[in-house]
Amino acid sequence: LLDEVTRELAGRFAAAVKRPPREIHEYPSAAGVIIRKSAEAMEILSLGDCELITAAGAAGATALGIDDRLRVRDRGTALAMRAVRDEGAQSWKEARKLLWPRFRTARANLNQPGGYPVFSIIPPPAEMVSIKVLAVPAGAPMLLASDGFMRLVEIFERYDRASLMAAVLQRGDSSLHDELRELEAADGECLQYPRTKPSDDATALLLAAG
Repeated sequence: LLDEVTRELAGRFAAAVKRPPREIHEYPSAAGVIIRKSAEAMEILSLGDCELITAAGAAGATALGIDDRLRVRDRGTALAMRAVRDEGAQSWKEARKLLWPRFRTARANLNQPGGYPVFSIIPPPAEMVSIKVLAVPAGAPMLLASDGFMRLVEIFERYDRASLMAAVLQRGDSSLHDELRELEAADGECLQYPRTKPSDDATALLLAAG
């Protein structure tokens, strides 16, 4: 399936672009999670920093999907943004511009050995593809979330994964989305909570195991 998706993306991209990419950092890319239900369990394939959180298990929540290489990179980038601001950058846009060479270098490592995995027009090395099998009781809630939505955990630290799942079940994902946007707007210059831009795509989908 991953090979088919990669070929489809590559074909559509080639048909749409006005010029071919000059370097890998120009390749289109996106994190994602694919779930397949078998008779016994859920099979999960993930690339990048989207997450699947389930409420199953004694620990209260099981999180799958995010690649630790991306988590480490993102934390390093946030610290670099703070350092650039401390050195005199007047806005998050100016700080981001100064750090653009760093971003470009990081992006050039997508689906490269020693880099990070993501859906793109070239396949990731097999060893970088995360495939998990998880036994989930029928009807158990599962939350699919993008890294932008997971800012509630990773950046703003309002929740851990278990309490985030509990809040979504109690209040709904729209309420959590509104809370996220309020937090982002209150720190529009990314000073209290260093990040590469004030807001990001924030997608969450609440599912029930079949």
